[in-house]
Amino acid sequence: MSKYLFVVHSSITLRMARAVIHENGWERDDCIFLSDRGFQLESEPVQVLDITPYFIRPVRWREKQQLFETCRTNRKQLQALDVLITSKIGSPYRLFIPHTRPYAYLAMIRHPLCLQYAFIEEGTLSYRTGFYNYVHNASALKRKLLQGIIRYCLGPGFRAFPESLSFDHPKYAGCYGISKDTFPTLPDEGKHILPPPFEHREDYAVIEHLLVTGPWIEKGYCSISEYQTMKRALFRYWIGEGIATLYVKFHPQQYHEQISIPVFRDIAKAFADRIQVIELPPEAAPEEIAYSSQADFYLAYSSTTIYARQFGCRVFSYAKPMRENWPAFRNFFDHLPPVITENMILLDFPLQFDGNK
Repeated sequence: MSKYLFVVHSSITLRMARAVIHENGWERDDCIFLSDRGFQLESEPVQVLDITPYFIRPVRWREKQQLFETCRTNRKQLQALDVLITSKIGSPYRLFIPHTRPYAYLAMIRHPLCLQYAFIEEGTLSYRTGFYNYVHNASALKRKLLQGIIRYCLGPGFRAFPESLSFDHPKYAGCYGISKDTFPTLPDEGKHILPPPFEHREDYAVIEHLLVTGPWIEKGYCSISEYQTMKRALFRYWIGEGIATLYVKFHPQQYHEQISIPVFRDIAKAFADRIQVIELPPEAAPEEIAYSSQADFYLAYSSTTIYARQFGCRVFSYAKPMRENWPAFRNFFDHLPPVITENMILLDFPLQFDGNK
């Protein structure tokens, strides 16, 4: 009997996994959730394995001094992942993943026990119309050298710059989304459109203003001081708009690395006499809040934009000052798909680099 493996690294992939299982009528005992990026799964009626520790690092030319150490570590990680699959799964499996960028996902596809793989909607990448590697722009010679290093490090079949949605593979078996616009670069054959996998929750209906934060320090887009400046400016903006209560949903990576959350809490405490901040639990889904309320969303960019607009919520983005002042952020933001950028209202406010409250 084969198993069904779902990589779950966000609220949308969790709900998509549940929806695919329901759509196909599979038994829960035959399904396994693979938690990634530190995403916290609680009270799921299926087996859960955490694959976050099995991260296999990309090889980048700017980190050439660490190439040997990266290769050595990656080989160990690849072997450890193989042991996990063999010992904890041990049966042929069908794999459901959000994309094919991480080497760990590619390793699971290439594993002898893998029969097929399919994509499940995860947000931004599911709506991209083209591939752009925003992490690294190397010359042709450097790319060739990096490809040779990856082949030496991980074996044949691994690319130095993996495609986001690789379907030119004999194990590819389709995709699952919730909109006809999902996965525009994938073949129509094997594409399954499911109803929105969200529940209406009365406790979310009271939310009027929601901040969906991002792991900007964790991603290396900004320093702690730059993050503090941005958040203080945002709090001044919200207070100026007369917002008295603000709900906050942190990103899974923020929970996992615990760098920016303490910084945010300190800033929120400084403004506590003028605005109440209510933190939502890790398992709260912004998409479900959009489905259950008419909240105004505040974010830099997020796949949440797609679903919030579908369900009639307004989305305000504070990306403009970030783009102007954070080059690494600008490089990514400028290549977001239109389904994100065209559905956000861009805010413009001064950062006031004086460090004052």
